[in-house]
Amino acid sequence: MIQPEIIAIGEPMLEFNAEEEGALSEVGRFVVGWGGDTSNFCIAASRAGGRVGYLTRLGEDEFGESFLTLWQREGIDTRRIVKDPDAFTAPTSSPARAGSTISPISGGIRPPAA
Repeated sequence: MIQPEIIAIGEPMLEFNAEEEGALSEVGRFVVGWGGDTSNFCIAASRAGGRVGYLTRLGEDEFGESFLTLWQREGIDTRRIVKDPDAFTAPTSSPARAGSTISPISGGIRPPAA
């Protein structure tokens, strides 16, 4: 693999975005997205033709594996990412409320359409 010309250091977050408006305790459906500013930056830079590497620590869990799969599919150098068996990859959620600045489906990278 060619050496990256762009390196990002940061924390990715697996997003669970509300698909409908209402209090978080009342929402029944969420859409999964991959987020975090540095993760989104790496993907955008790679899609624009940059040679990108990412430095982070992930939990040795399904969330972490989903990020590795995404980054590898996007052509990002993941060789220096640490998988920690004693940690968890961070999830986040976004409630959707009428009149709020959070839209029902916001941010993050979505899986490709089937």
